[in-house]
Amino acid sequence: MDNLLLMELAEINEKLAGAQSEAAPKETESIFRDTPEELTEDVSKALEQDDFEKAEGSLTKTRYYSDIGEKIKLKKITL
Repeated sequence: MDNLLLMELAEINEKLAGAQSEAAPKETESIFRDTPEELTEDVSKALEQDDFEKAEGSLTKTRYYSDIGEKIKLKKITL
């Protein structure tokens, strides 16, 4: 897992944890929206090239972003 991704995820988690209004989840959601589609494309390309290590890395990132997506949904419900 690369450090840049971990820092980005930590920052998103901090924003969501400290959110007092719907603005933070909406802002995070707008930044986050295209990422899963890009990662899906990365996985497909890696598999086409038989680059299983890269595909695994992209799948791992996809899981992290999926978790963030769930946290955004939950935060929006609780606000």
